[in-house]
Amino acid sequence: MRIEGTPAQYASGVARREEILDAASALFTEVGFTGVSLRDIASRVGISHPGLLRHFASKDAILLAVLDRHEGANAAWFEPGHIEPFAAMAGEATSLVHPAHDRFTARYRLQRSVMAARFALEKTAGSIVFDITPRDEGIRLMAAWTGLQLQWLYDQEAIDLVGSLNAHRAWLTGSPQEPVRAMAPPLLAPAAEAPPEAVGYAPGRARRTRIIDDATALFAAGGFYGTSLRSIAEMVGISKSTLLHHFASKEELLIATLQRRDELFTATRPTWDDSGLDHLQNVIATARARAAHPGMTELYCVLSSEGSRPGHPAHEFFRSRYRVGRAYGTHVFTKLQDEGLISANLDPSRESTWFFALWDGLQVQWLYDPTAFDIADQLQAHADQLLTPA
Repeated sequence: MRIEGTPAQYASGVARREEILDAASALFTEVGFTGVSLRDIASRVGISHPGLLRHFASKDAILLAVLDRHEGANAAWFEPGHIEPFAAMAGEATSLVHPAHDRFTARYRLQRSVMAARFALEKTAGSIVFDITPRDEGIRLMAAWTGLQLQWLYDQEAIDLVGSLNAHRAWLTGSPQEPVRAMAPPLLAPAAEAPPEAVGYAPGRARRTRIIDDATALFAAGGFYGTSLRSIAEMVGISKSTLLHHFASKEELLIATLQRRDELFTATRPTWDDSGLDHLQNVIATARARAAHPGMTELYCVLSSEGSRPGHPAHEFFRSRYRVGRAYGTHVFTKLQDEGLISANLDPSRESTWFFALWDGLQVQWLYDPTAFDIADQLQAHADQLLTPA
């Protein structure tokens, strides 16, 4: 297609670059940055590898151009097609070796500044019913939006992005809301299976634990597709065949690392009948314990983002995990209403979704800038607002 006012050759080059970016964006969304090669992109466009290199010098350059284009489409970020690439990439790029890491670090810093200014204006105008700290309120709103998008990628029918934002806005400003309640108390998660290292002889358990530890570091840095069984075996100091004696496949090892991450650094679990406040404080204590281990946080953020693509070996693991988490949270917020600790006008289901989205998004932001805030402190600040009905 000829672009008016430009030479035909230049117009053709611009069109070709757009084709390349379309193909790269789709592939990055489907399998992640680490799982895509320049040849994959060239093949999707229908050009040769050298032909692609005439437009972009590297895969990193293509990635940054894709991000530039999506950041320029802010008005369309609520639409499918713009959410997927950005939301999936935000978690993957938390890895220090990811080529977009610095770009996201700068973006979050800029957004924190912008949101702090906006909340400061609203506080001065008296629009917010709480005594907020503008900077922290901006951090939490950005974090919840990041987490909501991620949950939406796993369960689009269950997550109402715009509705969640509007409900949160109404709560902050004290706008009238209809009293709502969960239809029925959901079930807790089924009892977890015994971790693999608790089974078998001690030397075998120790070897499995070492494999999981080293796989955790590599998966956190390169994701599932960017990590090979051979590289894990080399890091452990064993052969690939020995590794396969303990784990039948890379997929099985991936799930084992995720299960172990969930089992570690968890505070004592309250019983089902304990108070809602006990449950809420336990979740915050768990967040504080996990934040003390950045490698585990990076593993979660990288793989939950990469796994948001249907067909990824961790997709069903995270989809189920989010559903169980939202159901548990709904139970907790329902109990808090029964105890008179939060407003009867809040929707326990929506508050559960928001709270766990907030936790996810805070982890993502924190990995880009660990000195900017404390994850558990931000969760506690949100809880304190909820526990002080306006």
